[in-house]
Amino acid sequence: MQSLSKHYRLLVIIGLLSICVLPAAGQAGSHTTLQVYTDEEVLGRIVSITPASDVGAYSITITRGTSVQPAGVGDTLRHKDIITLQRGSFADIQLVDRSDATMLGGGTGGTAVLLERAGGGSGQAAAPEVTETPTGSGIIYVDYGQTEAGAVKYIQGRAEIHRNARIFPAYAGDSLLVGDALFVREGVVTVEIWDSGTRTIYEGGILSVEQKAKPQELLEPVFTFFNDLKSSLARALGFEVNTPTGGGTRG
Repeated sequence: MQSLSKHYRLLVIIGLLSICVLPAAGQAGSHTTLQVYTDEEVLGRIVSITPASDVGAYSITITRGTSVQPAGVGDTLRHKDIITLQRGSFADIQLVDRSDATMLGGGTGGTAVLLERAGGGSGQAAAPEVTETPTGSGIIYVDYGQTEAGAVKYIQGRAEIHRNARIFPAYAGDSLLVGDALFVREGVVTVEIWDSGTRTIYEGGILSVEQKAKPQELLEPVFTFFNDLKSSLARALGFEVNTPTGGGTRG
């Protein structure tokens, strides 16, 4: 009986440990794989992160084996690493086989991205024609007051649009609105941007649409300065100065 009790306690401890080291990728709502064409041990690095404000440090994590740690700028990425992004978080990673940074987003339900080395294991270099394969990820900024940036022109594969906490399949002809995030799960997507022409997003790429900040009134500080100066002179000299609203200042 004592031996059976020991075995039971051991099973409980193992169960608790497995819960503690469960990879964060299991908590993500969607999963994707990025293949990196290289024979190097390091596949890339994290160049920027935007954590979700309601989650904090663990809104973006790196799972390596049974170890889960918060992601940080400069962290190296290796074969079989899993980057997990919770809802509302973003990260830019620079992979060694492409010139542009790849933007990853958590979407509305979280995303887990598995990194795999696709180079020849025998030490042969990756084929030159695939070493420069940008995902097309990035951000499109539209002028203040506009709501539409462009439209989906062509799809080969599968993509989805994240809009206002909703996710729906993307089709040719769909509009891209402010706040949208276009995520290419498989294949390639071409979009028509109204003010800059066409843009191609490859598998694993994310294209976000954001609005430029409201333009500032450039002359407002100048008018404020002269109005303050006029009021100061009026008080110093002791006479009334009429303002555009009909008021005045009297010493």
